[in-house]
Amino acid sequence: MGQRTGVAIVGAGAWGTALAAVIARLGRDVRLWGRRPELIRRMRCDMRNPEYLSDHALPAGIQPFTDLAEAVDGVDIIIVVPASHGMRTTAEALRPHYHPRTPVISATKGLEPHTDLRMTQVLGEVLGIVDRPELLSLSGPNFAVEIMAGLPAGTVVASRDESVARMVQELINGPQLRIYTSDDLVGVELGGALKNVYAI
Repeated sequence: MGQRTGVAIVGAGAWGTALAAVIARLGRDVRLWGRRPELIRRMRCDMRNPEYLSDHALPAGIQPFTDLAEAVDGVDIIIVVPASHGMRTTAEALRPHYHPRTPVISATKGLEPHTDLRMTQVLGEVLGIVDRPELLSLSGPNFAVEIMAGLPAGTVVASRDESVARMVQELINGPQLRIYTSDDLVGVELGGALKNVYAI
């Protein structure tokens, strides 16, 4: 068996927990960081997220963390999953610990309130990697409860450099969550942010 790939998920809500589960099922080591120590303590004890998707046990390979520096140290990719209004605060917390050239993926749909910036724009601005290919977005018609339950789904990972998107695809693509790639970063993000508006 090859070397296990380390993935950090920054955000232990429903979507972050579901992503951690589906990636851990591939045999990856997943570090799941949450802002609230009591929630992380309960996750460590019970191996389930008591507030989100509590009916599902966390698979082996997930390590809950309260220390963000430890959670992202030495990992191969970072997936950032806060609510859209919290992306800037989360990025600011990540900035002192972020290693340049590490792919960092926004898995958050929406635009920043008051600025209307896309999530990768916020990440790029705070981390100092604006327009860099290692800044990606993951977006699709995905529901956390379905992903956690093991139902098949598809999603897109986008980067300005599709070779970087393909590299990430190889790390997290699997039989349950099929990853497609795109170099249309703006289109993928705006599609995710505006889909409900279009549907209405």
